[in-house]
Amino acid sequence: MTQTVKISRHTVDLISDLQGPQKLYSYQLRATYDCQCERMRLFIREANASQAGLETIAAHFGKLTTVNAFRALMEAERLGSLPMRLAERIRGNRAPIGDEKPTSVINRQQVAGICLEALELLEDGPVPAGIFCLLRKVVPSRQIEITR
Repeated sequence: MTQTVKISRHTVDLISDLQGPQKLYSYQLRATYDCQCERMRLFIREANASQAGLETIAAHFGKLTTVNAFRALMEAERLGSLPMRLAERIRGNRAPIGDEKPTSVINRQQVAGICLEALELLEDGPVPAGIFCLLRKVVPSRQIEITR
């Protein structure tokens, strides 16, 4: 559905700078690709540096937690429990952070593109057949919202 613009004295200034699509050349695509690759390499270097810093902090913090005076100070400041991720790192668990998925996402198995929880909600009564097409097009959390 394209609309044509009626050219008037008001629209001339708006469309005078517009250009049509320009032809792409391989050297332009290659330059863009190389630039993007360099950005990703930089991102990976920064992520590795952050991970190394986290491991260093966890190692030093692990040594501090063996000192009774430090533990007493932590409890006095109401910091008796460590964050779960830091405690895991101190214990030596070096699992990548991105590997964990929230349990709510893990438990949402799908049948024909519809999560089980949404199907259980639909079992209670009659529903129009078109609802299943709609549910397949949205994410599981939205499927549950719709069925409620």
